[in-house]
Amino acid sequence: MKVAILGGGPSAFYFASRLLQKAPFTSSRGRNLEVHVYDRLWAPHGLVRYGVAPDHPEVKNCTHKFDETAQDPRFKFFGNVNVGAVPSFSHTLHLPLEALRPYYTHVVLAYGAGLPFILPALGATAISALSIVHWYTGHPSNPPPPKLDKAEHLTLMGHGNVSLDIARLLLSSPQRIAPLDIPQHVIDAMRSSKVKHISIVSRRGPAQVAFTAKELRELLNLPDVSMVPIEPSLLATPDNATRQQSRILDLLRKGSAAKPGTTSKTWSLEFFRSPVQPIHDGVEFGINELDEHQLAIPTGRTEQFKTDLIVNSVGYRSEPLAPEWYNGTLGHVRQMAARVVDEKERPVGNIYASGWAANGAKGVLATTMMDAYAAVERMLEDAANDSASDVYCEPGPPKEVTTSSTRVVSYEDWKRIDAEETVCVKQNTSHLQAPSEDDSFVSVHDPHQMAAVLQPLNQQPKLKLCIKSGNVPGAACVFQRVASVAANERKVFILHDEGENATAARMRTESLARLFDVSELTTYYRNARHKAPAQPGDGPNLIRMSWCGRNINDLNAAVDFVRYTCHRKGVFAALIGLGNAGHVIRILAKEHNLEPTPPDPVRLPKSGNYPITILTPTMFTTFYVSEPAPFSKDALAELPTLTLPVESILAYIKEVIRLGKRLFDAPIMSLAELRAAKLAKRQELDEAAKQKEADIKFWKEMLARKEAGEDVEVPEKPLSGRKIRKKQALEARMKEMWGGSENTGYDHSVESPPAYLEPLANLYYKELGNDCIADTVLMPSAEPVVPCRLEHLQEMIQWLEKDEDIVASQEPRIDFTRGSILGKTTQGGGTSVDLCKQVVGPKGITPILDAVAKNSHIDRFLLGNNIVGDEGARAIADFIWSERSKRVYNFYIAGNSISPEGIRAIADALVDNETVTALWLKRNPLLPQGARYIASMISLNTTLQTLDLVNTGILDQGVVCLMQALQQNPASALRHLYLGCNAEGPQSGAAIGAYLRTGFSRLTSLFCSCSRLGDQGAISIAEGLKVDRYLERLGLESARIGDVGARALADALEHHPALIMLDLGFRKGTYEMGELPNRITDEGLLYLGQKLIGWSDQRKNSIRTLDVTHNKVTRDGAMTFIHNFVLDNSHLLHVRLSQIGAERNLEVERITKRLAKENKEQYFEVDPSKLSPEEVKERERVKEALDPKHIAEIYSIYRGNM
Repeated sequence: MKVAILGGGPSAFYFASRLLQKAPFTSSRGRNLEVHVYDRLWAPHGLVRYGVAPDHPEVKNCTHKFDETAQDPRFKFFGNVNVGAVPSFSHTLHLPLEALRPYYTHVVLAYGAGLPFILPALGATAISALSIVHWYTGHPSNPPPPKLDKAEHLTLMGHGNVSLDIARLLLSSPQRIAPLDIPQHVIDAMRSSKVKHISIVSRRGPAQVAFTAKELRELLNLPDVSMVPIEPSLLATPDNATRQQSRILDLLRKGSAAKPGTTSKTWSLEFFRSPVQPIHDGVEFGINELDEHQLAIPTGRTEQFKTDLIVNSVGYRSEPLAPEWYNGTLGHVRQMAARVVDEKERPVGNIYASGWAANGAKGVLATTMMDAYAAVERMLEDAANDSASDVYCEPGPPKEVTTSSTRVVSYEDWKRIDAEETVCVKQNTSHLQAPSEDDSFVSVHDPHQMAAVLQPLNQQPKLKLCIKSGNVPGAACVFQRVASVAANERKVFILHDEGENATAARMRTESLARLFDVSELTTYYRNARHKAPAQPGDGPNLIRMSWCGRNINDLNAAVDFVRYTCHRKGVFAALIGLGNAGHVIRILAKEHNLEPTPPDPVRLPKSGNYPITILTPTMFTTFYVSEPAPFSKDALAELPTLTLPVESILAYIKEVIRLGKRLFDAPIMSLAELRAAKLAKRQELDEAAKQKEADIKFWKEMLARKEAGEDVEVPEKPLSGRKIRKKQALEARMKEMWGGSENTGYDHSVESPPAYLEPLANLYYKELGNDCIADTVLMPSAEPVVPCRLEHLQEMIQWLEKDEDIVASQEPRIDFTRGSILGKTTQGGGTSVDLCKQVVGPKGITPILDAVAKNSHIDRFLLGNNIVGDEGARAIADFIWSERSKRVYNFYIAGNSISPEGIRAIADALVDNETVTALWLKRNPLLPQGARYIASMISLNTTLQTLDLVNTGILDQGVVCLMQALQQNPASALRHLYLGCNAEGPQSGAAIGAYLRTGFSRLTSLFCSCSRLGDQGAISIAEGLKVDRYLERLGLESARIGDVGARALADALEHHPALIMLDLGFRKGTYEMGELPNRITDEGLLYLGQKLIGWSDQRKNSIRTLDVTHNKVTRDGAMTFIHNFVLDNSHLLHVRLSQIGAERNLEVERITKRLAKENKEQYFEVDPSKLSPEEVKERERVKEALDPKHIAEIYSIYRGNM
């Protein structure tokens, strides 16, 4: 399958991303898949770059996903290429659609809607809103600026989001627009603007507006700008109003934040008006009314409306790429279920449409994404049902693209342009510059400057590296030193099969080598550089040496030949074996512990199979191409045709080289280092054997004491070597069936594991014995209770409906038959509804929420363990979505039997909510599917600060989805994340570490307690902590972490600027959840002390509290730690070292208690006037970390402070 996508905007990239994901490289379809994206602009991303308002930078975060898509070697971007009949810029390459189709099996129309609809009544007197958007976003079309210096009254025709964006920017103060990403000449024009009032006009009423509540809210809250009040009779809510309509009407009734008459700039919404004709000082409008179908019909009455400038913003239409496929009435491509159809609704062969080109200009980015995903599913479904859909097509892009003198821009070229722009912006000014011939700023307006940026970069200096090869244990592997050498030298080695026709073998090798040479790769084959003389010292026997398939001696000689070549020529980025020469590659791959991917390559049916084998530092793969007939042994016979997929091979090799520097940088080990490494490995194995022996001995002792009647906890029996191997084999099977972390992508459409996998899961749990995941983790459940009667809630409901607040004489709370109102003197402060464990049930939640909506003093809603179920979850979602209360910011709804469907409703309500900052969901059976719904919300929400998912059954799949969603939302406000008791393993640790490494994280609290992270997960998190600068509280209690993980954390946190609390202790309920404690020994504890605390009173970082309870620390180890790091250390405020099953160490307990008391008194009771402002701020930060406010806010008298 070879797909051409016309358009480089969000729809195109979402389509390409989904298609590449659905057809991975390891699949039979994926290996032959190519995706080429064409755009008339040299800058990709379309509307995201040239349509999003400059004060909405968070919307552009999706470009990170687009960059990931472009990294796939099967993806290519061709910018500056205009496909179609509509004239484009003079500097673009024009390519008719007919010239493109022979080169592709499928074509996707995803070029958006780039032409404005024109109001015939206004004609040329109105300017297009699109031209204003292109003006302030720096579009290459470089439209003329609007005459803002001559207009005081501007009229926008259309009640859509674009109209509100334009009004918001043109009414903003210079101080507000100055930091935005706007060209300087646009900022200057806005500063000289005389616009004082903007009228936004539409033909229908307030209930039919097209803008969203979010856009309206931003305009209403614009500083120093007021809205002209609307006639109240127009704002009545219809009986059949949608939730969105109700929210918009509520906002319009409330009006702007600035009071009318107090500001110099104003705006208004005008309804039921359609333009009739322009007049000398404005426009004449016809008055409309709505018919029974809510359509605007004229009443015959008119009015004259004075204005200085008219802007047409009534929508956009797509370009008519082919008249027979275009619906001129609707302004977009004719299509049915993504298939392009003609005038008679007959599908056009293998042509599809997606996004605005298919559906018109409507919806948000999420709508575009889902539409693109659906189009991909349709294309793949059609391809699976029609074997003839993958028709033959010409190789490569059209020759016009590769041979034209016009510069065609690749995605790598674009990244270089973008980087150059960024550098120049930082050097010159904080804004994009206006295009000019004298300006040194590289602007995308100027194709000549663009071409200058795209000149070949200077080669980086080559790094010399000593080469070791052979079978010496521990020797540096020549295939894993790609980093500095191969990434700079770009060398590839080709072996051909001398057992076949020599002429054919040479032709194949040289055709591949010529393509590599054109791509600036240095190509070697048979130890002779392509098109270069033999090197001095190359003897005739050496040059002729290659495997010809005669006997095993030839094979061994060929392997030695490759080793010698690598020894003398240096590191190669890849070895390529053609035909039977792949046997040589397989031996070398086996020597370097690389398994084939896929393990069983797909062979072609009813055709000869010619193998191509590629070995790189990260992958060993074999695939087959068709061979019509065997080669004749007669050298004069006609050669059968065989076309190698040279471009696919080239793309694969270039991707390996691109990743080389980032992935590998293995230093060469000296002989002394090799010996030390072998000795350390032997010691590690000896210590592991001793530890296992000690564990078995301890288990036997505790078992004997238990059988003797003592009340002791018996640890799990250590696994034997055979069971460990069986566990690893089962985990491998599970990973093969379920997929590892690389397959657990953030995907809206992925469903729960199918039912046929359940037997395998049951086998997995059975074989692991007492290491299986407990039912309480897999399917969390609330305490069994019976809902109360509704009349028991009436007393609280009546009090809430009075809109009263708790007064001083009623503090700290008011108690009712069911529930209480907590006042400001309780731990959380504020006024909260406390219904924890009051068994409200699904029928009681709606009346309570209705009453809360009428009370303007309630700010927290505590509903723990009330089994409200999905019905109650939908009621909560409706309460949040309707914004009936702007004060309730904290929802504690733990233990309420909310399933994935219930949490889906709540997540949808929170996507653009700006009130709720805390959501507590522990002990609800959300499962991985529910986590995906939360991830969808997290990827867009910018308000939520606290998220609790403890014991919600989300497992590794859910955690990975959440972390990937956070990576897509750098604007996320999330500060406190609780993920414990979800059987999180190393996959979760890797996902958490990857998020922390992005630098986007602003988390101050992260808890993964009672999990299965182990040392590997701790190491992954530690790698992220090396980048993080904000985390203050890290909880990894009962996470199966040993000394290796503890050392990694200690190294990462040694100079961490913010961490205050590190908990590596024991989580209450660990054994009940089927989990195990950490296993840090004396060695790990002392290493933590040395790295995090330092000797005596030496301060290493900001850490104040350390918990290592119930690990494997001995009495002597604890005393050593106390004497080295705790005594006389006034910096530490809290240390816990008691160990499970061990004799109490009273001296340690006495010292740590004294430390906690004396140091806290000394630190917190110092007069603030004697401290500097920085010290006061630091003390408040420490106080918050030790006693977090967000925890106190969920205090309940019915369950205590959690």
